[in-house]
Amino acid sequence: MSGFDQLEQQLLDAVSRAGNTAERGERLGYARWGSRRALVFALAPLVLAAAAAAAAVIVIRPGESAAQKLFGRVLDATKHTPACRIVAFQHAVLSDAAPARGITATIPQLATVPHAPPSTAALRVAEEQGGTILVHTIREISFPGGIRVVMFVNRGRYPVEAVSPTQCDNARLATLTRLRPRPSAKLRATVAHTIETDLSTRPGVQTLALETIPSGRPGAPRYASGAGTGIPVAPGTTLPTGIVSQASACDHDGPDHTLRCTPTVYMGIAITGATRVAIQPARNGRPDTPSRLAVVRDGVFAFRLPQRAGQIIVTQQTATGTTLSRELVPGITPAPSPATGATE
Repeated sequence: MSGFDQLEQQLLDAVSRAGNTAERGERLGYARWGSRRALVFALAPLVLAAAAAAAAVIVIRPGESAAQKLFGRVLDATKHTPACRIVAFQHAVLSDAAPARGITATIPQLATVPHAPPSTAALRVAEEQGGTILVHTIREISFPGGIRVVMFVNRGRYPVEAVSPTQCDNARLATLTRLRPRPSAKLRATVAHTIETDLSTRPGVQTLALETIPSGRPGAPRYASGAGTGIPVAPGTTLPTGIVSQASACDHDGPDHTLRCTPTVYMGIAITGATRVAIQPARNGRPDTPSRLAVVRDGVFAFRLPQRAGQIIVTQQTATGTTLSRELVPGITPAPSPATGATE
């Protein structure tokens, strides 16, 4: 197993430990995206639990550059350093701090302090994730179709990060010097830049989190646990727009596993000025994929389609119908339940 593979496994283990904590919470009646029973599918730039962990490294593969290989050696040499151990967020701390400009530039609603405190359900979802939660960013948003989304900002690279980011950065740079005391200037500068910009140790990173929670509306699709995404935003960067998550969350082992619990939920971030989102099947997609018209609320949108829907065209529009963006989104096919086989 290569050094990168070892570090990737360490990161995934950190997420797994967080998942065990989530399952303990479920026994108390909570629902959290970390449940191992959640069937989750992600699109770039989606950052889910395992994806968020793995994105902190570059896994060595044949044909990669000398800089990538050297960066992998640095990570492998420092992965057991106390400052560089990767841990899942533990206890939640509520902060009155403001979200970063890179977040509010895309979702200006998060720059405003709400008139009312967050609901108990929304606060509980945010606190279950751990880390430092910017309390004034917590929003509970309801969308047609029984979709409920909790949005909040977490200070740090949620859901996992290095124990001491600054000290870890220093340890990695020192290791780079030791491994290549006289490398070419270009190689040395390239790897040093990669170390200094790695999101797992970069200061000032904040993460926008979008978490779905089960709807209490009679007849709504039932989700055994939430499906969510965390999008890290480094200083000087902004949030992406468009679809950021496709997920189907269902308890294959429990009584909530019914034909109604498996539609795919799509979540996205709106372009400034967009008030609605038109969803249509792509020309080469499945002909039975339905069309939808989604609404934008608090800068985000969410809708659901049958789990076997094909490619779709997502068009963000103003209130007058002016097109602001058009995006081709591939469909996903969830893996069949191990107990019941494929679901419809």
